[in-house]
Amino acid sequence: MLKRLWTEDGVTYAGRHFQLDDVTVYPKPFRPVPIFVGGRSDAALRRAGRLGDGYTGIWLTPDRFREAAERIAEAALAAGRDPAEIELGMQYWTSVSDVRDEARALVSEGMESTYRMPFERFERYTPFGAPGEIAEYLAPFIEAGARHINLVPVQDSPEAAMEAAAKVREALRAGSG
Repeated sequence: MLKRLWTEDGVTYAGRHFQLDDVTVYPKPFRPVPIFVGGRSDAALRRAGRLGDGYTGIWLTPDRFREAAERIAEAALAAGRDPAEIELGMQYWTSVSDVRDEARALVSEGMESTYRMPFERFERYTPFGAPGEIAEYLAPFIEAGARHINLVPVQDSPEAAMEAAAKVREALRAGSG
């Protein structure tokens, strides 16, 4: 529905949860806005295959990411879509420090304050430490087809977060050859 509103005038729609009658949205986007679906549930994977331009997973292992890609591809084919047109990726909370315990403490504090759950529930899905360590953690996901990586860096300042993300990007580039 959003794509129609972004490209057409006078949109009318009668759906299960809402109705539109002759709606026009301005300004229209300059170029198409991709819609990415996130999540881990089967419903999210089906939605990504049926409707999404992309998928962003979170808290997955590389094997679970591959399984998600397969389910998305199945849903895309069932909807008459080319699975190759759906961009797959992952999102990670992270913290960068050459002192691994410092990185763990930062990302742990950030996640616990956000989710109100012990960090241990997320730890195995959370790369932290030196940039090279984080790049090593991410590499199997890239090999499995992740074309984008979203980082949620927890550092001492926004500037440090940007610098940390840049260091991880550099380490990924250095590792890819």
